[in-house]
Amino acid sequence: MAQTLALNGPNLYAQIWSVADLLRADFKPHEYGCVILLFTVLRRLDCVMAPIEDSPVLNASHESAEQKIKLSRLLNQLRHYGPFVPAIIAAQILSSAIAKIGLVKTSGPLSIVFGKNISLPTLMLLAFVALQDMRDSSTQEFEAEIKNFVGFEKRRNPENLFEVRLIGGIRRPFTDLDRLAEFLGEYSAEVTQDRASRSFNAAKRTVILGWVDPYLLRTAEFLATRSLEQSMHAICSRLCPQKQPRHAKDPAKVDSLTNTRERCLHEDGQAKPGAESFVEFVLKQLPEIRLLKNGMYSVLDGIIDRRDKFAHRCNAEELQSTLEFTPFQVAFVLLKFTEDAQHQS
Repeated sequence: MAQTLALNGPNLYAQIWSVADLLRADFKPHEYGCVILLFTVLRRLDCVMAPIEDSPVLNASHESAEQKIKLSRLLNQLRHYGPFVPAIIAAQILSSAIAKIGLVKTSGPLSIVFGKNISLPTLMLLAFVALQDMRDSSTQEFEAEIKNFVGFEKRRNPENLFEVRLIGGIRRPFTDLDRLAEFLGEYSAEVTQDRASRSFNAAKRTVILGWVDPYLLRTAEFLATRSLEQSMHAICSRLCPQKQPRHAKDPAKVDSLTNTRERCLHEDGQAKPGAESFVEFVLKQLPEIRLLKNGMYSVLDGIIDRRDKFAHRCNAEELQSTLEFTPFQVAFVLLKFTEDAQHQS
C-alpha cells in the first residue's frame, strides 16, 4: 500500500521521468521525451490489458461469442504492432537528430520533413504499419471466408431444409446439394451468349454458393432479375419500337423493368399492341400465371418489389434458406423466347 501511495500524483511523474538517468550518454536531453513517453503509453496499455486477457470474465456465460471475438482481435492487433515499436522510436529519434543539423535548419523543406514533433518519416512508418495491418486483416478474413466453402456439408437435416419457392406459391424442398444442382440444370438455354444469359448463368452459380451463405440467395435473385430486365429491354425494343425511351438507342443502357412492363402490358395483365406474341409465349410456358390476378403484370410487380427490398431496405428474409425462384422462371422463358426468335431469323 505504501508503495502504491508513493506513486500517486507528483511522485508518479517523478518515478517515470527518473528513467532519464538511464538514458544519459546514449540519448541527448531533448530526446528523452521520445523514449519515455512512448514506452509509458505502451506500459500503460500493457497494464490495462493484462488483467483482461486471462480474466474469467471472458468465460462468463452471459458474455456473447461476438464480444470474445472482438476482444481477441484487439489483443492480436496489439501484439501485431509490438515488433514495429522499436523501428518507430528509432525513426523519431533519428529524425530529431537530423533536425539539429545546420543544413536542415536552414532548409525549409527539410525542416518540414524532420523538424516536426512527429516527423514525416515516422508518420510514413506508422502509415506503412497500418496498411500492412489492413492487408493482413483482409487476408485473414478472406481465408476464413474460403474455409466456409471448403469441405461444407452437401446434405442438410430435415429441420434445416433448403427451399425453392416457385410461381403460385409452390415449394420444393431440398436436402441434397446434388439434387439442387440437377434442378438448376433443367434451366439451361442455348441462346447466344449475351448479357442476359451471362447474368442468368451467374445467378444459377450463386445459388450453389447460397447453400452455405443464405445472403447469397438474395444476390442470386437479384442477378436473375437483372437477366430478366436485360431480356425485357431487348424484346420490347424489338416488338414495341414506337414506345422506346430516348436512351434506348444506346446499347450500353438497359431500360428499367418497370418501364418495359408498362410498354408491354396493361395493368390487368393483357398485352399491349405489338407484344401479343411475347406475352402469349410466356403464358404458354408458365400457365400458372393465368391463375393469378392481373397475370404477368402482378408477377413482374412482385419481382420488382423484392428487388427493391434487397437493394434499398433491410429484410429479415436475407438470412433464410429460401430461394424465390420466380425471377429465374420468367428470365428463363424470356431467354427461350429470344432463342426461338434467333432460330426463326
